[in-house]
Amino acid sequence: MARKIEITAEKTLTKEVLKDYLDTIFSPFGYEVYLSSLIGADVVIKKSNWIGASVKLKTKSDKNHIVISGFAPSTMARILVSGILPILILLPKWLRFEKEIEGIIKEDQAIFNT
Repeated sequence: MARKIEITAEKTLTKEVLKDYLDTIFSPFGYEVYLSSLIGADVVIKKSNWIGASVKLKTKSDKNHIVISGFAPSTMARILVSGILPILILLPKWLRFEKEIEGIIKEDQAIFNT
C-alpha cells in the first residue's frame, strides 16, 4: 500500500523544506499541504477530508526516500473509517491518490534541485 520514492536532492532535505517543495508541486492542483504531528507522517497532502496521503521523509547515507501512504486526513473521518466496510470503500481511492502523487513527484523531481 505504501509507495517508496527515491529523491535526488543537492541539499539536505528536512521536513520543512520537503513541505515547501510539495506545496509548490501540489498547490496548482488545489491540494492542501501541511506539516503533520501524526506519528509516521512528516507532511500531509490533503485532497479532501476523506482522501489524503501522508509523506514520511527517510534519509540514509546521502539518499533521501519518501514513503507515501493513503489515509483520511480528517480526525473525525479517521474515527468513522475504523470499520472494515468504510476502509474497503476508501482503499481504492487512497491507492489511486498514492499513484497520482507518485507520478507527479517523479515527473517534477527537478524541483528538489532548485
